[in-house]
Amino acid sequence: MEKRVVLYDHGNLHVDAVERSDGTIVIEGQDLSGDGEYEYFLTVFGDQIPSLVVALGGKPGQDVLALLEQHGERIVRHGERRWLVEHHVMADLWTWGSPPL
Repeated sequence: MEKRVVLYDHGNLHVDAVERSDGTIVIEGQDLSGDGEYEYFLTVFGDQIPSLVVALGGKPGQDVLALLEQHGERIVRHGERRWLVEHHVMADLWTWGSPPL
């Protein structure tokens, strides 16, 4: 069973974080600004979750979704991928559509 929290929901941008049953965290974004739709998915695999928890200021074993929800707006405003890279958390990126200009 997946768990989901909202990280950001303002204007045309909606971003969720989902914890899948295999422990993977996926940050899912949908941007409807401009002339089309842009979707992106940043997948943080299980071996990177401890690094993500530390980057969020948490302690081992803390609920990563709760931490993401707490810091979600700040992370999204900074840029999720950039934030992950700056905190040395590896994530795969998949996109669909044209990014807004």
